[in-house]
Order: sequence, then C-alpha cells, then structure tokens
Amino acid sequence: MSSFTIEQIIEKYLDLREQIERINAETKAKLEPINKAMEGIESYLMATANTTGQTQFGTTAGTAFITTSNQCGVADWEAVKKYIEENKAWHLLNKAVNKTAVGEYVDQHQTPPPGVKWAAIKVIQVRKKSAGKNLKEEV
Repeated sequence: MSSFTIEQIIEKYLDLREQIERINAETKAKLEPINKAMEGIESYLMATANTTGQTQFGTTAGTAFITTSNQCGVADWEAVKKYIEENKAWHLLNKAVNKTAVGEYVDQHQTPPPGVKWAAIKVIQVRKKSAGKNLKEEV
C-alpha cells in the first residue's frame, strides 16, 4: 500500500492539473502571434489569388491553393423536418440520439429505448476545495 494519504494524493493531482492549465495558457499565449501571422499570410494569399484570378501558387518552398470548406446547420427545424418527411429525404439526417434525453429515459425506465446502446461508466473526478465549503466523500 501507498504511504501517502488520500489528501496528499488529491493535492498532487490538483497541482498537476494546475501545471497543465498553466502550460496550456502559456502555449496559447505563445501561439497567438504565430497564428495571427499565419492568418495574415492566408489573407494576403487569398487577396492575391482574387486579384490575379489564380487558384494556386507553386513555388520551390511549397504550394498554396484555394479549397472549399463546406459548413451547414439548421436555420429552421420545422421547415427541414417538413421537407424531409414530404420527400422521404431521410439521408439528410444524422443517425444519433440525444444523450441527455436517453439518460432521462433510462432513469425513468431502467433501460434504454429500443435500439439504443447505453453505458454509464464510473470515473473519478477531483475538485479543489471551495472556500467555505466542506467536500465530503461521495460514493
């Protein structure tokens, strides 16, 4: 068995987590000017491409080219749902269920809805003691 107390182990865990947060914050701060510089270069290349009509630039250093990034989202769920139902366009939907709603269903029925997989995995979470609060062992 360990010669450390649970309190010492939790203190160490919290210290390590704070180190990770500090390193991530430092890294984010260091990367910010680099990311801004890269965004500026991308803007310059796009403006140059738009001005010249080019879609790619090939050099001995590397290549830059224009590509399309597609994005979509629902602006009007009722309109989308109506279109899908009327046109049987089920392929427009993702096959997923809402985890919160399934969890509520499991709480009520002690089983997931038909056809749904459900797993409740126990994990340890560590929290820093809040000022004025006493955290008790939770099971």
